Amino acid sequence: VCVCVCRGLQDLQLRGELSDQLARCAPEFGLDNISFPSFVLKRGFSQALSAADYVYAISALLENTDEQNDWMDGFRQAYDALSPDHFSVLLRGMNFSKTREAAILSAVENIIEGRTMRKNKSFRYAVVKDTLHQKYFVHPITLTKLGLFLMDTYRYSSDKSDRKKTMPLVLFAHNSQSGNGQNSGRILCAILQPKISLSLS
Repeated sequence: VCVCVCRGLQDLQLRGELSDQLARCAPEFGLDNISFPSFVLKRGFSQALSAADYVYAISALLENTDEQNDWMDGFRQAYDALSPDHFSVLLRGMNFSKTREAAILSAVENIIEGRTMRKNKSFRYAVVKDTLHQKYFVHPITLTKLGLFLMDTYRYSSDKSDRKKTMPLVLFAHNSQSGNGQNSGRILCAILQPKISLSLS
């Protein structure tokens, strides 16, 4: 669990017990890998940051769509976030990462409840048409994370004999926004095999 998730908690005792509470409740919902060990960086009395925080923040900066920047601008921001002198850039990446994760959860809910997932004999497929969060899914990392989340959701919520557990998943997302980004005007496609697990992303 990322440390940044706990930043808003005011009760220090609750913050300290969060990991134990999650580990105790996780099996009930089939969440086997909800927490994992990680290196932690702490300077003086500043907020402790885990290696996972850096991974989420930097990957979000690489796909930052808040500004009309090309991929090199995202790369420069991600590189700056690694420096202690640019802590504000890292915090920006964390905030963007949390927004991106919320968009993924919303898209999963829309696809499942809206029954927009289709299948043929060989694979399942869906077109991501979330106009509110569409800008997030025109990037490879976010679209892949969405696909992995969907595969795990179907795997844990389906009957063991249901073949959709083992079927590959194909996602399409169209970027209709104009601009100088590398994915402008293109259709992005993510193809995921069933052996891939969300916990490995």
